[in-house]
Amino acid sequence: MNAIVLDTDVLSFMLRGANGFANFEGLLKDKKIVLSFATVLEIEFWFASDEKRHQFLATWKECLAKYEVHHSSTSLIHRAVSLAIHLVEKTGSKPRKHWSDIWIAATALELGIPLVTNNVKDFKKFEALGLQILSPET
Repeated sequence: MNAIVLDTDVLSFMLRGANGFANFEGLLKDKKIVLSFATVLEIEFWFASDEKRHQFLATWKECLAKYEVHHSSTSLIHRAVSLAIHLVEKTGSKPRKHWSDIWIAATALELGIPLVTNNVKDFKKFEALGLQILSPET
C-alpha cells in the first residue's frame, strides 16, 4: 500500500499554509493519506479554541473529504495499550500526556504504514516496536 499516516503537526502546517509544510510535500506526493481519529480530535479542538478557525474551516473540510480517517477498533485499542506500556517501561513517563501520540503511532502500526511527522523525538520511542518514521530530517 502506498500510504502514510499524517501526524497532527504536519497537517496543521498544511492547514495554516505554514512555510514548514513545503519540506513535507515530497514525502506526501502520490501517497494515500490516512489520519488517526486522534489527529481529527486535535484539529477539531484547535478550531474550536482558535479565533481564526473560520479561516481554516474550508481547507479542513477539503482534507476530511479526501483523506481517510482511521477510527478506533478493539485491535487498535490493544495496540495503543501495548505502546502505553512500552512508554512506561522505557521512559517511566505516564501515558496521560502522550495519548494523542500513542493513538497516532498505533494507527500507523495497525495499518503497517509509515508515519510522517515533524516531531520525530515524540515518536522515536516507538521505533523499537516497528514504527517507521518519515520526516525531512530522516
